[in-house]
Amino acid sequence: MAKSEQKTTTFYQRDYQVRHQWLWSKYNRKLEKCGTLRITLIHPSAQDMPKRIDAWLAQINATQDGERGYYMGGCGLIIESSSPQVMILNLTSGGEDILDSLEWYAQTLSEQVIEPDEAILTRWEELPLYD
Repeated sequence: MAKSEQKTTTFYQRDYQVRHQWLWSKYNRKLEKCGTLRITLIHPSAQDMPKRIDAWLAQINATQDGERGYYMGGCGLIIESSSPQVMILNLTSGGEDILDSLEWYAQTLSEQVIEPDEAILTRWEELPLYD
C-alpha cells in the first residue's frame, strides 16, 4: 500500500467538514486513492462511549464485518480503540464518491454523538491518502 507525500492534518474542533483539498488534490487526480479520517472522541466522565457509537452504527444501518469492522454505503469503519471514555474510529472511503461518503458519515456522527453532549472532546485527523 503506497502512501502519498501528504502529511496528516489534525483539527481539534467539535464541528468538522471534510476538506476538498485533502481528497481532490494533486495526490489524487484520478480519484483512485483511499482516504481515512481518524476520529478520536474523549469524554472526561461518561462511561458509555462504546454504547453511543453502537447506537450511531445502528442508526446508519452499518453492517458488522469482523470484531471491530463495519461497512456502510460507500465507507468502511474500523474501531481502532475502545474504552468507556475514549473511542478512536477510522472512517475510510475511496473512488469518485470519497468526499460525499466521508462527509455524510462525519456529519451524522457529529449530529448524533458529538453535538448532544458538550463534554465530548473531538480530534479529526485527515490521514495521508493511499492506494
